[in-house]
Amino acid sequence: MGGYNIYAPPAYSGLQQRPDAPSMDLSFSYVYTVELTALQALRDQVVAIQNDADFVLRAMLLTFFDGAFQIRLSDSQGTYFSNGYLNYANFLSAGAVVPFPIWPEVLFPKGGKIGIDITDLSDDDNEVEITFLGCKRFNIPR
Repeated sequence: MGGYNIYAPPAYSGLQQRPDAPSMDLSFSYVYTVELTALQALRDQVVAIQNDADFVLRAMLLTFFDGAFQIRLSDSQGTYFSNGYLNYANFLSAGAVVPFPIWPEVLFPKGGKIGIDITDLSDDDNEVEITFLGCKRFNIPR
């Protein structure tokens, strides 16, 4: 069998690297925190990717939220992941906060950004924290 647990969610399993791979993946997360006022819409928010390595996004986790909101994500080139905004409930599993797998995984180049558009739907103050789970991909010189 391979180097993954077939019973675990993909966000926990990861992918086994080839032994001769020209890169090395190390688990890493970026966190986005925002405080929204009632029905506030924020566009063009960013999570900056550090300059030391590319970031491979494999899952998203709604770490904390006070109320309903909708979100739309984009890659470093501004290409949206969806045609419209997605409701926060789409990222919950039977009401529980668990990692939401992103497949196929998305590569963000070093120095790039995760683009975020977010709108409050709760009609009240709403603190939201989202964790982007994945890995830093370091190139290994041959």
